[in-house]
Amino acid sequence: MLPLALSLVTIGIWCQLHDRFSLENWQYPLTFSGDEMEILVRFKAVAAGEMTPFTPQVISRLGAPFGADWSEYPVSDKLLFLFYGQVTRLLGVYAASNLAVLLAHLTAALAFFGCARFLRVRSEWAFCGALLFAFTYQIVMRGLPHLWLAYAYTVPCALLTCWIVGGAKYIRWPAPVFLFCLLTAAVMGASNPYNLYFFLQLLGLAVVAQWLGDRRGPNLWLGCSCLLVAVGTWALLQSDTWLYATHEGASPLIARNYSGTELYALKPVELLTTPPNHHVEAFAQLGYRYLRWSGFRGESFYPYLGIVGGIGLIWILVELLKRLGGRGRVKLPAYGPQVAWILIFAAIGGINSILSLFFGLHMFRATNRFSIFISAIVCFFVASRMSRLSRKWPSMLSVLCAAVIAAIGLYDQIPNLPGSHLRAEQRKPVLADARFGSQLEAALPRAAMVFQLPAVDFPECWPSPLCPQYDAFRLYLSTNSLRMTYGMLKGRAIAQWQQDYGRLAPSAMVAALEEAGFAAICIDRRGYSDRAEALLAGLNDAGRPVTLKNDLDDFVVVRLQPHARPKPPLAHELTFGEGWTRSGDDGVSWANGPAVWTYYNPFSKPLVASLKFDVRGVDTRHFSLLVNDREKFQTAINENPTQVVIEKIELYPGINRIDLFTAESAVRVSQARYSLKAFAVEHLNLRIAPEASAQHGESL
Repeated sequence: MLPLALSLVTIGIWCQLHDRFSLENWQYPLTFSGDEMEILVRFKAVAAGEMTPFTPQVISRLGAPFGADWSEYPVSDKLLFLFYGQVTRLLGVYAASNLAVLLAHLTAALAFFGCARFLRVRSEWAFCGALLFAFTYQIVMRGLPHLWLAYAYTVPCALLTCWIVGGAKYIRWPAPVFLFCLLTAAVMGASNPYNLYFFLQLLGLAVVAQWLGDRRGPNLWLGCSCLLVAVGTWALLQSDTWLYATHEGASPLIARNYSGTELYALKPVELLTTPPNHHVEAFAQLGYRYLRWSGFRGESFYPYLGIVGGIGLIWILVELLKRLGGRGRVKLPAYGPQVAWILIFAAIGGINSILSLFFGLHMFRATNRFSIFISAIVCFFVASRMSRLSRKWPSMLSVLCAAVIAAIGLYDQIPNLPGSHLRAEQRKPVLADARFGSQLEAALPRAAMVFQLPAVDFPECWPSPLCPQYDAFRLYLSTNSLRMTYGMLKGRAIAQWQQDYGRLAPSAMVAALEEAGFAAICIDRRGYSDRAEALLAGLNDAGRPVTLKNDLDDFVVVRLQPHARPKPPLAHELTFGEGWTRSGDDGVSWANGPAVWTYYNPFSKPLVASLKFDVRGVDTRHFSLLVNDREKFQTAINENPTQVVIEKIELYPGINRIDLFTAESAVRVSQARYSLKAFAVEHLNLRIAPEASAQHGESL
């Protein structure tokens, strides 16, 4: 009965928090701008039968006309995506997103409660701790944008597994507890990589503790087995990232560096600093004070533990210090050492920063996310200690005390979210998109292609300060058959044509897009400083006026007249890949070592091209150029430009790779960023032979 009661209370709190007591409100997402757009797109793509595990991760309605291949874009929780894709088929994408957020809280509560009861915590205190953990500030605020970080149900199970492995009681196969630990390891391998990364650390420490202990029993092998299962599950579910990658030599999809490990590191002060959206004004002012005076902020306030959690953290540290200061052999409960390890590893300037600066491990830069482990540890500690303290109390007094602490903790942890009037404002884009999508599909042929402007890269690219990241996905979410150009991975040659066509004059753009078979241009006016007035005037002069706009006047559509036998769009320029640093305003592109250009040929037969550019070295050195692994040019270069002209380059169907390199090492010309230089190119010009593209003018 208690798990059912816990579920009902959790659902009730969540519905009250987000005003989801009516079916109508379930048809709107909690938020509708930013990272959550990618989550919604993946739900809809899986519902359409795409992006299933162990297959190429292609969304056919994005990246028109070729389809958006996301195989190289790693993503966690693929099994949950598969589940919510099926839910989307039944409920629709927005209702499915609401259910996903609700279940993040519900699963966290039930997982914590079950683990606490296993640890023999009294039911009322397990109930209290479960609610506090399920609605910790981090889980509430992550929500839909960081959905898989909000899924913290794995954390209590991960901690329990580590405690079992490092404990004194031996667990033998096939005991249910042994199977539970292996299952937890598998689930961790299939879930968020941040939680997996830290689980591996804590589990490794537990294995070391067993190894260094007096006896080496089954727990040691259990820990090693869990490590193998977790890593193996992760490798298996991420296999499509390596199996179906096609763009060799492309620039890194997600760039990370040392600075991120400082910006997004765990700042211990944020564990106790109340956020500015706190219900109590005095506490909210403390959060504003922090914002005013802190100069290096990343994901601020997410680590906040709450008042109850803060007291629990201090309690843990005091108990740890008292035990360390005692005489004789000291037996330390896992709570204190684990919290200490998290702080040492994740805090700004800690072990994670050392690994990034000296060993280049930048991937796990946002160590503030490890604070969810502190939240779980603190909730376990408080529930355990209060269960012990209240052992001799009357039952009703213990229940009442647990209820009061839970109420105080929830009031403190749950932020002051936007009111009904703000929620109504947030729903306007959803309503506008629904009408706009219906009108657009009625006006265009089924499966028609729409070119989106401005041409924006994906992921992590902003078209303008007024145009939120990933808002170009709104057209995909509001339609069911149309194909859009947005969504191709950035830095990939297959998407280069979009940037090239987007820079054409309006009349030339119209001609090129109609030849490629596009039926419309959809323009997000927020992506232009003049709200696209100049572009729209040029399109109108070319005979293509605005024919449709949405209610908010941010999206406008220009109808085109696609050719009956369209040709695939052809890029006008090469795509810069690995080895290039930022280009300067002077148009000069420097390489910091071996560098790569790529080009995508969409036809089934080779194209013939010529290539011309100037190259100069940071000093005197040898320079070579290879096209598809065949050397085409070599010479000696120095600080003065040398012109390179290569005729009759054969570009094969698919991705073509051009490698440029010098035998000599790069030189650091200053201590500033991007100052490691080997050679530079400028005045780059690629020309596709007209007769070659004409004779291979295949229809789509």
